[in-house]
Amino acid sequence: MINCKSVIDLASIPDSKPDIGKPSEGFYVDTNIWYDITYEANPDSDSDYPLFISKLKRNLGAKLLRSKLSFSELANIIDRNMCENYNDNHLGVLSRKQFRKIIRQREQVIQEIDNSLKQVESLTDDVESEKFEEVLNYISETQFIDTLGNTFLDPTDVLMVNIVKANGVQNIITKDRDYLSVPDIFVITLDERAIEEAKDENKFLTFPEFLNI
Repeated sequence: MINCKSVIDLASIPDSKPDIGKPSEGFYVDTNIWYDITYEANPDSDSDYPLFISKLKRNLGAKLLRSKLSFSELANIIDRNMCENYNDNHLGVLSRKQFRKIIRQREQVIQEIDNSLKQVESLTDDVESEKFEEVLNYISETQFIDTLGNTFLDPTDVLMVNIVKANGVQNIITKDRDYLSVPDIFVITLDERAIEEAKDENKFLTFPEFLNI
């Protein structure tokens, strides 16, 4: 069952900016999308998300929002991916802690993380992003447990979605279907399964329909 307000097909972004103000609300970009956009060695590098995120900014003038929690998540994913690649190429079974002690590999990991985070910052370096407050103290223990218990989000995403809501943002770009369980948000995605589920439950919108709500 889908609990979010609606699921919007990111691929249906119009080719020209409509005469409405919704894009100014800001679009929070989830970590998995930043990974697709910024990490060149991503095994899913054929993803269409970079194309449509670029179109979202270019055609609609949309403001993309980031969380520094994504910095940690993105760094962790890159570190894990590079360790797995190293083990595959060297027939190794190194743990990630062991892998981090190989100086040359560690330098490469840090460089990849740095490159990705600089790209994230360059795509979100507008005034709106600077106003996006990430004060974890805003999230009470009760709030955290309630969200964890009433959605399918992992603990880090629980923190993220509460920060997003505390900033009055409803629009989340993600390919994580767990966000479908979160009330009071719009999930913007290319995920075909999420889109089909939304159609079945009458919660699907094209991007033009979404902009006219």
